[in-house]
Amino acid sequence: VKALCDIGSSVNVMPLSLAKAFNLKEPTEGTVKELTLADQSTIHSKGDIEDVVVRIIDLKFPADFMILDVEEDKEHPIILGRPFLATAKAIIDMGEGELTIRKDGETRTIQLFSTWNEECYKLEWKQKKAAPPTPGKTWRVKVEIQELEEEMGQLAIGTGTIKEVPQDIEDKLKRLAIEVDIKA
Repeated sequence: VKALCDIGSSVNVMPLSLAKAFNLKEPTEGTVKELTLADQSTIHSKGDIEDVVVRIIDLKFPADFMILDVEEDKEHPIILGRPFLATAKAIIDMGEGELTIRKDGETRTIQLFSTWNEECYKLEWKQKKAAPPTPGKTWRVKVEIQELEEEMGQLAIGTGTIKEVPQDIEDKLKRLAIEVDIKA
């Protein structure tokens, strides 16, 4: 089975139909994961399958896959993202058009452009968002002192005059807490 190596993908992805065809174990259902596709649409995973053996040439690597109930891409049904590429210690040389993988002191090189595909996919996953804030609640906003000092150093006070920042500004900023009242 061919796979698409995607440094833009934060997860390894396999369609549910392929997992069933390989007789892999059932996906474990943990936290609900939502995948954002390149077109900004979202899809929910069916779970994860851990420690799937991926063989590239003659080297074998363990990989965890997010399982999606989607139509299987006939050319590249599997997406190997950054987690797999890190495990395989992949080196991508775009100038030479080569992907080199390494394991236990052995290396294998794959020619990329001989199988080059013009399509581009991007996947990111994120935890399901929390409920929106309740109107009328007060939320504390943490502001870094250094950020405030930089802003205060550029502050213009009055009309056309710039006053120096007081020497005790750091002590005052340490006591500063910003409260924002969120209204619907």
